Amino acid sequence: MPSKVVDSVCKDLRARGQAHLLSCRAPSINKKELTFICDSNADKRWIDRVVVEKARLLGQHYDLSGEVGHHGEYLVASCCEQLGYSEIEIRKEKHGPRSIGLQRREIDIFARHPFAEYYQTVEVKNRRQSVNVDQLLYFKQTTEMAASRWALDLRPALVAPFTFATTMERAAAENIPIALSTAV
Repeated sequence: MPSKVVDSVCKDLRARGQAHLLSCRAPSINKKELTFICDSNADKRWIDRVVVEKARLLGQHYDLSGEVGHHGEYLVASCCEQLGYSEIEIRKEKHGPRSIGLQRREIDIFARHPFAEYYQTVEVKNRRQSVNVDQLLYFKQTTEMAASRWALDLRPALVAPFTFATTMERAAAENIPIALSTAV
């Protein structure tokens, strides 16, 4: 659900006194701030127990998200290998004899296409949030920067659980293939 909708509904429920916000920090390495929308008529002890448990689970998620991300990249790299791609690299930042870099950017998967004379760059999104147009364009710019700096024919692709319809339309217009998850 888009955050604008959640914010709007929350504001309406709070104005009617049906909901209140409860903030806490996730027990994680980064101590991320969390805000929960709570039913004003619910038992406070029950709300506190639920918030503590959800905060604990979110803390574990934040602490493990890097490992989950790397696992997703390894899965995509493995699929590329099975499809016949070669010269596969994960989290590529530099290329060439002079190690020309991408300025704090990286390409999740870099691989030589098995049947054509180009390299595929693959952005792997591991979160359950939809990929938006700005994220797609940032990845496209990263690919264009790498192609220019490394003097290679590079073509972007995206692997993600979800995208917005506008992202799908823009990707089609930019000729960027997207592989989406079928799991919900």
